[in-house]
Amino acid sequence: MTVTNLSTALERIEKTDPSSPLACFRARVPGSVNTMFAGTVLTQRRIEQGDINYLGTFHRDNLPEAREKLREYVSEAA
Repeated sequence: MTVTNLSTALERIEKTDPSSPLACFRARVPGSVNTMFAGTVLTQRRIEQGDINYLGTFHRDNLPEAREKLREYVSEAA
């Protein structure tokens, strides 16, 4: 789990292989996101249980979707 700003999260997503995507969640720090590997048991459990902070699962092939979703979230937080 890593709490980062939007640009750092997008840089990580841009380099992430589709076989090992990152899940993004809202963070307690305004304008930041919590990123973690989506394939871990803990992360999968959070997603399956409908964690209200879940923003999506992203990798380099769906980077435009990640940009849109994370910018939308940061705009709402501002």
